[in-house]
Amino acid sequence: MNRQLRSFLSFIGFMVISLAAGAQTNEIHNEAHKQAVEIHNKAHEHAVETHKQAVETHKQIAEDQRRVVDKNKKAIKRDKKSKKSKKR
Repeated sequence: MNRQLRSFLSFIGFMVISLAAGAQTNEIHNEAHKQAVEIHNKAHEHAVETHKQAVETHKQIAEDQRRVVDKNKKAIKRDKKSKKSKKR
């Protein structure tokens, strides 16, 4: 075989090996990306659920505070009425 043909065949062999390695690297990358997306989605679902719980807790606290304020207002009115009737 002449020198040019051997060089060309070596080059072709190198290209085939490079393409195979590139394909394998791409496959590994795709699998890693798929796993990263799955992890991200699970984390996002957890964050959404945690946020829903926080909103619910906040609503409950606000409702409890409203009840306390209402009770205090009623107690203040009672005290005022009581003081007025004592003055008479």
